[in-house]
Amino acid sequence: MAEATIGKHNLERLNVHDLTCSNGHSLVLNQFSLAVKGGETVAIIGRSGAGKSTLLRCLSTLQQPTSGNASLDGFQYMKDGQPLIPDWQIRKQIVMVFQNYNLFANMTAMRNITLALEKVMGLAREAAVVKARQAAEKLGIDQILERYPDSLSGGQAQRLALARAMVLEPKVLLLDEITSGLDPETI
Repeated sequence: MAEATIGKHNLERLNVHDLTCSNGHSLVLNQFSLAVKGGETVAIIGRSGAGKSTLLRCLSTLQQPTSGNASLDGFQYMKDGQPLIPDWQIRKQIVMVFQNYNLFANMTAMRNITLALEKVMGLAREAAVVKARQAAEKLGIDQILERYPDSLSGGQAQRLALARAMVLEPKVLLLDEITSGLDPETI
């Protein structure tokens, strides 16, 4: 019998079981369960206010669920709604791109991309710049790297937020309405 290796496409990458989340008196998620294999893409579709963003924030531990369990590559990182390891360790592996981008207005596009590479991943400045340029080229934003977020179009800002997440090479990339600001050709 062949031994399974983490990261292969046939293995469960993310497993969520009975995730429940309340905001005050309102039940937003009620025993949500999901299993995603490596390499698999999953779209969660629903009306506004249905809990899609809340689900993503809970999976990345940006919001604490009321209850539920979650594991990544077979390692349980959440039990009964509580993270079992520090949030920053989870967020190195599960990265979220927000609807409103959450770019740092006081930093250039380049610095928005390189900051986490240097501070969280421990890359040297030069290596972070190389990775940032490669991601920017792939997303067609290499010409805006010295500009600030307030001078970017909605589509450019969205691609910048995506580049910032992609360079971290997370195991799971959570995208909250990622194509809302992009034109049909860019999507």
